[in-house]
Amino acid sequence: MKKFKRAIRYSLKPHEMGLCGPLCLKNSKKILYEYLIGKKVPLKEVKGLLEDFCGAVSYYSLIAEKNGIKDKYDDKVIEAYWLGNDLLKKVKQEDIKKMIFSRFVGPDKLTPEKAEKLAKKIPKDVYAHHTFHVFF
Repeated sequence: MKKFKRAIRYSLKPHEMGLCGPLCLKNSKKILYEYLIGKKVPLKEVKGLLEDFCGAVSYYSLIAEKNGIKDKYDDKVIEAYWLGNDLLKKVKQEDIKKMIFSRFVGPDKLTPEKAEKLAKKIPKDVYAHHTFHVFF
């Protein structure tokens, strides 16, 4: 499906660099690339791999929820996170703080203390954008 391809196009390069995406599946890059170039890959497998992009999927979910969009892989949601658009205006600082505590705390993630320290530094006029996630 087109919506998954756009999400993969943006996230595959960081994944190839080991910066995001599934850590445990060695052939995930190959599977995602094959799907992009049109090879037959089960959609269920592709969606499962995309769900392991914890950072991006967390933001997709938040942006979709705050804009009343049911599908977190909606084209406008993906665009908002990676490129920016008007959907970002509805996601507030407090929403991002809550997401950090609900999605980024746990084993192999942030400790509650680190999450608290991070959350306190989030600027009031923040956008739920990829650059925020990378640089902050």
